[in-house]
Amino acid sequence: MFRKYMLKSITIAKEINDGDLIVRCYGFMLAFYTSAANLTDAFEAVQASIAVTRQMNYNKGLARSLTMLAELYGYYGEDELALENYQSALNMVSKTKDTTELYNTLLSWGDFYSRKKNTEKALEYYNNILGLNSVNNNSDNVIGRTYWAMGNLYREINDHKNAIVYFEKIRDIFDSLNYTEGYMTALLEIGKVYNKMGNFKKALEYHKHTYRIMDSIDSWKRTIPYMNYFLALDYYGLKQYDEAKKLNEKAIIDLSLIHILNFL
Repeated sequence: MFRKYMLKSITIAKEINDGDLIVRCYGFMLAFYTSAANLTDAFEAVQASIAVTRQMNYNKGLARSLTMLAELYGYYGEDELALENYQSALNMVSKTKDTTELYNTLLSWGDFYSRKKNTEKALEYYNNILGLNSVNNNSDNVIGRTYWAMGNLYREINDHKNAIVYFEKIRDIFDSLNYTEGYMTALLEIGKVYNKMGNFKKALEYHKHTYRIMDSIDSWKRTIPYMNYFLALDYYGLKQYDEAKKLNEKAIIDLSLIHILNFL
């Protein structure tokens, strides 16, 4: 059913000559099939996107499609093919003069190296984006995604100080945009880093703030059991074992109920 509706959307997009919509539809198919570990259909989707955008002479979409192919190869350990397609995407981007697409390609390339635990190369690509953005002043979205990637990278290598620096930067961007859900998620990540550092008091402070915001947004209330789990970890670190036990048990019960309701 999913494939049927996506192909119908692609047909309509072709009729109105909307290359961007075509690429996004194939991107949805790629993500769906990748998550289902359906490698054959995932490759078919991205190859179709490449073929259509090449036929349309839509270089921006072709660059994005080549980046999607590079990501797919990277996920499945075909590193040489991934790097080959990243370079092809970058070459295509240079023809478009589209700075946003350039940032997207560089960010994906940096993420590739991050997943490969090549911190030096990942940071090289992320910092290239920051340097280019300081000249072009492109968008908060691009810079925010880069800060997020850098925060996650530094956390993975246990550089807690820099992880917090970049999660705070993205928090401030979300705050300036009045994007409450993004601001809340940044607070959660900062709290998780403090917990990992062993600064449980500071972690609890951030996680309580996250909880208050989460509880005020109806669409996020179903995730509160997960938040109780993080709070339990903070209380456990503070050796407040009774409170930790209470929150952990509540999280387990509530999560079980959610799974039952989802099943029904």
